Amino acid sequence: MPFVGTGRWSLPLFILNNKKLEEEMIELGKILQQEIKSSSETRTDIDNPQAAFCRFKSKAIQLCRSTAKRLIPMKKQKLLSQLRATNNDPNLPDEDKHIVSIALQDQLNQLEIIKHDKTRDNLMARMRLENESPASKLWAKSGKDQKSRDTIIELKTSDSPPEAPIYIQRSDKMSELSRDYYDSLQREGISPTNEREEALESTLNAIMIKLSPLNKQELAKSLTKANVEEVLKLLPNGKAPGINSIPYEF
Repeated sequence: MPFVGTGRWSLPLFILNNKKLEEEMIELGKILQQEIKSSSETRTDIDNPQAAFCRFKSKAIQLCRSTAKRLIPMKKQKLLSQLRATNNDPNLPDEDKHIVSIALQDQLNQLEIIKHDKTRDNLMARMRLENESPASKLWAKSGKDQKSRDTIIELKTSDSPPEAPIYIQRSDKMSELSRDYYDSLQREGISPTNEREEALESTLNAIMIKLSPLNKQELAKSLTKANVEEVLKLLPNGKAPGINSIPYEF
């Protein structure tokens, strides 16, 4: 069995409906506005708008984590922790793992059955509202085949000898191996910095179309609040969050 890690935490969307969290986020936002205003006047390497926004995100994520822990049933979290510990226990025989995992999974299934009715009702309501609209995401997904995904059990290390290949099964190490492999592909064949800059300058000089003074003036304008709000409204929902664990809906 491959090692199953804890995974990367992602902000659960259901906590965005929590009124207390909303009020606390507004207060954090007010503090952020004050810090940005004060740091813009006397900017330093430590006290600047970027650092203030970074602190805001850290506090916001910490607040969302604590809120999620309060709202998610503790019983379910305890069962999930026990299940992960059982599956990742190297000293436990596979047969015992199987028996304990089945028992824990049965308890989790009972919890899922309890909330199933509410989820089903919500889905039926969405189907009534959105299924007849071709522009909705639900309508688009309903006509697609659901392809199964196979679990990658192990990966061979790039430096292992062909006669005695070395495989890794930990999911975190497998992720690092995949990342390093694709990073090396992107760096492969890249010219030295001076050659790249010369080629870039030569390419730009060959472009005959230039920006007009009006275009330059338009690009030099500062972004407004309306610009940011317009972009946020155009962002799609239901996408995976980035490394900061914050989805677009936040």
